[in-house]
Amino acid sequence: MNGGDGNGWRIDKRVPVTVLGILLAQSVGFGIWVGAIDTKVEASETWIAETKLERVDARMSVLESQILDIRAALGRIEQRLGVLRSSDATPTGR
Repeated sequence: MNGGDGNGWRIDKRVPVTVLGILLAQSVGFGIWVGAIDTKVEASETWIAETKLERVDARMSVLESQILDIRAALGRIEQRLGVLRSSDATPTGR
């Protein structure tokens, strides 16, 4: 392929300083990019956790309100049953 002229690809111990500089710059850039991604992921996780907590709080408030309404309705039902039982217990004069 290279025709024996010595200009083909080869592995050599001599690496130009510019190549080392470019590799170093890319490594630093990659590290900065990973750090930025990590920060964004942490912010997203925090936002998701807060959003879920807010939803749970809202749902709990609704459930508490519904339970209070159910208790009030149950109290009214028990009152009516008590009135019906007391009216059944009194003789009608037959």
